[in-house]
Amino acid sequence: QLIRHTQINALQTSTDLESVMEEPQRIDLTYITERIITIFCPLECPEEIYVQNLEEIIHMLQSKHGHHYMVINLSQKHETLTRMNHKVLDTGWLDLRAPDLEQIFSVCTTMKNWLQTHPKHVLVLHCRVHVTDSSAQNDPCTI
Repeated sequence: QLIRHTQINALQTSTDLESVMEEPQRIDLTYITERIITIFCPLECPEEIYVQNLEEIIHMLQSKHGHHYMVINLSQKHETLTRMNHKVLDTGWLDLRAPDLEQIFSVCTTMKNWLQTHPKHVLVLHCRVHVTDSSAQNDPCTI
């Protein structure tokens, strides 16, 4: 199986976007490949739960990957995320607005360079946006 899907604070796993939309109190972590991970959290998730779940994820990343991971925040800058991680690239992309091609190219170049620098390097794509029926079409995490 190419994609491993885990939801923090949930016993079940699901690939159904509707179930994620119905339960705003979870962070969805998915291994796209062995070296590319996505973290998705709806803005509707209370801040306290978001921070608690993020701490669990950061602990897991540090224990599994050491300092060989880089977080790319595909959402607006979030101070907690920046404080918790040794290496964060904040894109500052706005919720439900597609970034321009130059911004996408810049992030893709950074991703390529990071992965090519060391065989143990891992990318973590973080996205925290409002979840609506149409937001999946505009979600920056789907790049």
